[in-house]
Amino acid sequence: MKYWIGVQGSTHPWIDASDAPLYVVHYPTVRSDQDVYDAHVAIRTIYENTRGPIAWVVDASDVRDAPATQRRIVAEHEANVRPIAERRCVGLAVVIPNAIVRGFFTAVTWVSPLSYPHKIFEKRSSAIAWARAQLATAQGR
Repeated sequence: MKYWIGVQGSTHPWIDASDAPLYVVHYPTVRSDQDVYDAHVAIRTIYENTRGPIAWVVDASDVRDAPATQRRIVAEHEANVRPIAERRCVGLAVVIPNAIVRGFFTAVTWVSPLSYPHKIFEKRSSAIAWARAQLATAQGR
């Protein structure tokens, strides 16, 4: 797995950029608030340091819970990147096979509604296929 290397040489192990401009973010089962914050800083940095359309696959299949602090970090991130994401994000595919965790995602999007195409999937392969199709459409293929 290749990790995106940000400005100042920082890396984040959750982000796979090997198929950029399709980026895959994998949330692990165990993660600290700082881990979540750092991942979202890296995501914002990708937006700021790339050009053209971007698609994301967020694989939350290993997530079993989402503390309020982490839901707040994600909601604040979505609100902060909204202006650039509205222009650049052609699709967000979220892999959430767990119904309870899907509820957490719904809560986050109530606080910070997404203004770009997004869809929830139970399987990573389906999410990646959808995100690739979103990119192909945006790139005129």
